[in-house]
Amino acid sequence: MAIMGGMDAKDRIIAEQRVLIAELRREIEELKLALAKATKDSSNSSKSPSSDIIKPPKKSGGGKATRKKRKRGGQPGRKRKLRQPLPTERVDEAFVYEMTDVLQVPVCRGYLSKLCNGVISDSLSDAYEELKVAIPEQETLGSDESSLKNNGKKHWIWCITASMFTVFHIASSRGRKVLEELIGTDFAGIVNFDYFSSNCSCAWNFDIKAQYCWAHLIRDIRFLEKHPNKKARRWAGKLLDRTRRLFKAWHRRDEM
Repeated sequence: MAIMGGMDAKDRIIAEQRVLIAELRREIEELKLALAKATKDSSNSSKSPSSDIIKPPKKSGGGKATRKKRKRGGQPGRKRKLRQPLPTERVDEAFVYEMTDVLQVPVCRGYLSKLCNGVISDSLSDAYEELKVAIPEQETLGSDESSLKNNGKKHWIWCITASMFTVFHIASSRGRKVLEELIGTDFAGIVNFDYFSSNCSCAWNFDIKAQYCWAHLIRDIRFLEKHPNKKARRWAGKLLDRTRRLFKAWHRRDEM
């Protein structure tokens, strides 16, 4: 029997196959994890429920005849259906409104926007500044943000909630600087928020006491329950069990 480097040909082939199998197993685990992350929804992540509505990808022509997209509204050859008015015997009086509001004062959208951004905004500025100054003095705060678009440009509405008031702040950024402006860098109370990077950065850099959102945490634990790694799944199950017992005790706090 030929011996090569202390190992015969058969043993070397077995060793190489073991290495290959281990590598393939590792790749399979990575692919399973990637697939699990790609299929996250609002039940096991911080995604909003609206993100669960998955739009099918557009099909390319590929040389085949594609169906022409229909125009909005009634289609040719389709019988028109209209909402039937009330019988005349049931009508006491009728009013017709065309392009006016209830007071019959014509107001264009541009002027209404000008009123909101000018007169109405100015009337609220003193109260807004007073509440903004009071934010860092609170014992407990809640913070969250939601995006919106203004003339196609993305902005964020920040919501800072205290026990007695709520402040809405529109900013062009979702970064930590907005929290520094609203809450301050030496806030001594507790802030409730999710673990978005800006929130975590603010808490870590300025030693702010943070209570991270349990709803987000529980969703991530549920995601780990479907993790391809058995140890991760087992750990997530134990953690969820402890979480249930924690909240069960919390709901009985008045009795205990």
